[in-house]
Amino acid sequence: MNHVILLALLVATLCYAAPRLPRPKIYGNAIPYKDLDTSNEGTKKKIVLMHNFFRSRVQPTCEMICWP
Repeated sequence: MNHVILLALLVATLCYAAPRLPRPKIYGNAIPYKDLDTSNEGTKKKIVLMHNFFRSRVQPTCEMICWP
């Protein structure tokens, strides 16, 4: 009987001490729709700038994009 209780306490301790991953951030409506809509000129510019920024820092570098 003592072994069962000891085993249960050990399992409970190990489960509690196991590292947990952080929960993902859920923004919901925190990002306005106009910032996600690609028909908006500002959004297009941000996409192109971010793409060009990251692609210029990898090997081999990629052709830069532009929004038609």
